[in-house]
Order: sequence, then C-alpha cells, then structure tokens
Amino acid sequence: MLEPIAPDSYVRWGFFNPIFERKEYVETYVMEKMAREMIAKNPDLKIEYDKAVAENPEYYNNQYTKLFWFFERTPYWDQQLNLYPIGKIFDSNQINEF
Repeated sequence: MLEPIAPDSYVRWGFFNPIFERKEYVETYVMEKMAREMIAKNPDLKIEYDKAVAENPEYYNNQYTKLFWFFERTPYWDQQLNLYPIGKIFDSNQINEF
C-alpha cells in the first residue's frame, strides 16, 4: 500500500494527490521585479537562464515559465514539492538507532 508503484498503492488510489499539487504561486508583476533584482545581485544567474532558454526555446516562450524559472531559485520555492511523505527502512538494525 505504501510503495508508490504497487498496483493497489495509496498513490494509485489518489490518497496522496495533494502532495503533487503546487501550493505556492507568485504574481508575475512581483516576480518580474524580483528576477531583475536577482540578476543584478548575481550576474551568473542570467548566464544560467540563457542556457536554459537555449536548450528549451519553445518552453520559454511563455511568460509564466520564464518567471517560474526564477521563482524556483528563491527562498519562497517549496523545497518539498513532490516529496513522497513515506520513508522506508532498508536495514532493520537502523530501527534501534531511533
């Protein structure tokens, strides 16, 4: 039930759907200003961004995609997005450590 790829897992039944939903969003007018400030503070970020655009030009034709690229590099980005909330112990000797 807890193995995500199992045929009758909680994931397949949809019990964990909320963990795969993005909760944090940003307004474009806020993120545009923040992206400019981020580039001013870290010019290497612009080089990294230009590389991402060169590798995926069709993907970056969308203003939201461009701004979310910068949003992912802010402290406001959800670091636990798509993190499966179940742990697995591979070595039973580790149980005694807790």
